[in-house]
Amino acid sequence: MARDCNGITSVSWTRAGEWLDYSIEVPELATYTHRFTARVASLGVGGTFHLELDGVTIASGLQIPDTGGWQNWTTLTTSVSLPPGEHELRLHFDTVGSRGFVGNIDSIQLVRDDSAIQFPYPLANQPPVLPYNSIPAVRFDTGGEDVAYHDTDAVNESGLYRAEGVDIISTTDISTGYAVGNIRGGEWLEYTVYASQTRSYVLALRLAATSGGRVQVDVDGMMQGFGWVAPTGGPQSFVNFFFNSIPLTQGTHVIRVSFGADGDTFGSFSSLRFQ
Repeated sequence: MARDCNGITSVSWTRAGEWLDYSIEVPELATYTHRFTARVASLGVGGTFHLELDGVTIASGLQIPDTGGWQNWTTLTTSVSLPPGEHELRLHFDTVGSRGFVGNIDSIQLVRDDSAIQFPYPLANQPPVLPYNSIPAVRFDTGGEDVAYHDTDAVNESGLYRAEGVDIISTTDISTGYAVGNIRGGEWLEYTVYASQTRSYVLALRLAATSGGRVQVDVDGMMQGFGWVAPTGGPQSFVNFFFNSIPLTQGTHVIRVSFGADGDTFGSFSSLRFQ
């Protein structure tokens, strides 16, 4: 530790392999980009550090510049993606600079940018790797309204599972105990997935149609199929609805599932499976 010219204690004489943890809370309802700033100093070119969120690297190769002295401060800035909730943010010091230290850090700050970004739900996991037996419908991407989903109202009417606008109901159809319910025409959900190989996949949606209606599947913004679901007997009477050929190249894709026409009442959606 050391004190700067204002008498404020700073972290000093840092070496490779050392790290600092900070408990943070992101009070948002979607994943946003945040501007991370650190007030840093170094006599001579400093070393590098990276940032981790809950053990996952979110920014790397951050180098502390030569500021002309251990108490001559400058601001280092980068952008990071932070989902809502409580997290552990780690500063991990990787390499030392010309004077044998990484550098000094006086303070850090996170400020939210205005644009929400889309990310697989939850952040700590990678996208589901296809083929995948059952992706719960309630695990649609983060990002919020008109980014990861569209819902005709802004409130989850039941208040279950996620604090977002998508309506969620209890169900015994899937082990998570929840399904997307009260689906109305014009609503849609997106899911980020990773295809392990280039081929056509069979996609099965678990749907319960109150009055029936149209369902459409898009991949990366391009329509790949649509069909009409007949009434199944109620919002808890789930059946498999198949799309027999969804072509995917190896890599990451965004799958959109859309329902009906504006004003229609559709039903419920519990899971999707790629084979």
